[in-house]
Amino acid sequence: MAPMDIQRFTSEDSTSWDAFVEASRNGTFYHTRRFLSSHPNDRFSDHSLLFFEKGKLVAVLPGALKEDGGVKHFVSHPGSTHGGLVLSRDHGAATTYDIVATFLTHLREEGMQKASFLRLTPLPCRREASDDQEYALLQQGFHLSRMELGSVVTLSGLMEDTILKSFDTECRNEVRQAERAGVEVRECKEYEAFWPILSATLEHRHKVRPTHDQSELVHFAKLFPGDVKLFGAFSDGKFIAGIVTVALTEHAVYVKYMAQDYEHQKKRPMNLLLTEVMRWCLRTKKTILDLGVSMEEGSPSGINEGLFAFKEGFGARSVRRQSFTIDL
Repeated sequence: MAPMDIQRFTSEDSTSWDAFVEASRNGTFYHTRRFLSSHPNDRFSDHSLLFFEKGKLVAVLPGALKEDGGVKHFVSHPGSTHGGLVLSRDHGAATTYDIVATFLTHLREEGMQKASFLRLTPLPCRREASDDQEYALLQQGFHLSRMELGSVVTLSGLMEDTILKSFDTECRNEVRQAERAGVEVRECKEYEAFWPILSATLEHRHKVRPTHDQSELVHFAKLFPGDVKLFGAFSDGKFIAGIVTVALTEHAVYVKYMAQDYEHQKKRPMNLLLTEVMRWCLRTKKTILDLGVSMEEGSPSGINEGLFAFKEGFGARSVRRQSFTIDL
C-alpha cells in the first residue's frame, strides 16, 4: 500500500477542492464546495476529507457525521444528489483501493462504527467510465445497501432537426400533438408558477414532497444561475409545465424536477418540453441528459413502470445509482 495522508476539509481548501472536482473523472456539481456550502451551516456536521499521495491530492470525499442511536456514522454528504469519492484522472485502481483502506483506518481512529457512500455518480455522467471505487468498496467489506434505477438519454450522434426520429412512434406523435395545440416552450424564471404544479404533481401522483420549498427553489436558482435552468411550457400565455435542469459537468445535464398541470395533459406539454430541453443540450454540446430515478414503493419490480416507459419513449436507457454501507 502506497503512503497516503488524509486531512479534514477546512474552508481554506474550497478553491483547490473545486478545481480538483472539475478536473476529476467522476465529480459533478453536487460534489463541489460551492454547492455544498449552500446548505445552512447547522444542517450537517461536516466531515469532508482530502486524500494525498506523496503530497499530491488524489481524492476528495464530501461527508458528514451522523449520530444514529449512539452510533457514529460517516455519510457521504447527505445533502447531495451524488456522493462517494471523487477520483483523479491521473491515478487508477490500485490508488483507489489504497484510498478506501486509508479511509477505513481513519474511521476506526475516529471511533466511528458505520460508513455509507450514498448515490454514487451514474456511469454515463462521469467524465471517464470506471468502476474501481465500487470494486474497492466491496473488496474491503462494504455491501450494496441500495440500488435505484435512473434513466439517461445519450445525445451523441443526434441532431436538433432530426431528433424526433430517435423517439418511439407514440412519443413522436405526442410531440406533434403539443405543437398542434399551440404549446410554446422557452427558458424562463417563473419558479413561482412552477412550484405549485410541482408540489401538486409529487403530492398527488407520487405521495412525496419536493426537496425544496418554493423560497428554497427560487434561492437555489438565483445562487447558481449558470448551472440551474427552468424550461417552461405555455398555453395561451399560461405556465402549464416545467423542467428544472442542473449542469452536472461540461458534458452532462441532470433533470432535477419535471411536472405538469394535469388539466392540460391532453396537450402533451411535457413531450414538447423534454424535446426542447434535449435540443438545448445539443446546442450547448451536452452529450448526456440524466432524467433521474423512477422508483415506486409497493411496485413488484420496485420501479414506476409508467414513468420509465415515458422516458424510454425519448430513447432513455436505465442506469444504476448505487449506495454502499459498512459496519465497522
